Amino acid sequence: MGSDDPCLSECNPSSSSSWRTPLETMCNLKLDRFMGNEGHEGAEKWLDHIEKTFQVMQSQGNLHANRWVETTTWFLGREPAGWWINQTKFMSPEMAVDWEVFKEHFMKRFVPPEYIDRKKQEFTHLKQNDMSAHEYYRKFINLSRYDPDTAGNQAEMLRRFKLGTKKKWQTFASALPCTDYHEFSEILVRMEDFDNLSSNNEDDEDKNDNRKKDDRGKVERARVFPVEDLMSQARGEVEDLLVDPGFRDREILVVLVVLVLRCAAVVTSDIMESVGEVVVAVLATLVDR
Repeated sequence: MGSDDPCLSECNPSSSSSWRTPLETMCNLKLDRFMGNEGHEGAEKWLDHIEKTFQVMQSQGNLHANRWVETTTWFLGREPAGWWINQTKFMSPEMAVDWEVFKEHFMKRFVPPEYIDRKKQEFTHLKQNDMSAHEYYRKFINLSRYDPDTAGNQAEMLRRFKLGTKKKWQTFASALPCTDYHEFSEILVRMEDFDNLSSNNEDDEDKNDNRKKDDRGKVERARVFPVEDLMSQARGEVEDLLVDPGFRDREILVVLVVLVLRCAAVVTSDIMESVGEVVVAVLATLVDR
């Protein structure tokens, strides 16, 4: 009895030949069949994945663009395949094998405009909240494709990216020079990494001792992470950057900002003047270099 799965009915995994047909190559990649019940997001991901696969195969000379649509039909389930056959009845032979035509019809049927609009709104109102800098950056890029006008404007992309970052970082990070949101994300990552060095220590101590967030608790944390240690770390961080031929002044400023914030988190108001020593330590190194 025959099988509906093209990978079972047409591929020959036992063949000793090193040459493979496009179908055999795609079967080897284990591409999923599209059944039509994957939902809007699932349909979009499937189409994106299969298109990227075609692009790689074409670059290797294994699949010409005029065979993309035909090859795709091998991976359509019964209902989607029937839908596409009905669509081609109203097309010329040239249109029926045009990948862009297939994509347009596929998106209209399985990824409707309402879904795209929702994703665009999600991008417009995206906030970092509890996401890490890396997670926020990846989601920002992924959602930006639903708003091509904004994605093509680097200045607007930078403005949007800044607007969605955590409030604790916006003022300090915005004061540092950057030309696009990629550079801004690098600033966030560095600031987050430096900040986590101390926050992890504080979290562990809070869990063990259940300290309250008052002046008494701050004094105790200051004993664990004293200002003198912060000054020493500031010098160490800057020295590491100075020996790196690719360092930028912005990276040193990031060190400065994060260390100042870290001081404010662990000391009480009556010794906040000591924070100035950290600033002086870093700035002095910048001047001396």
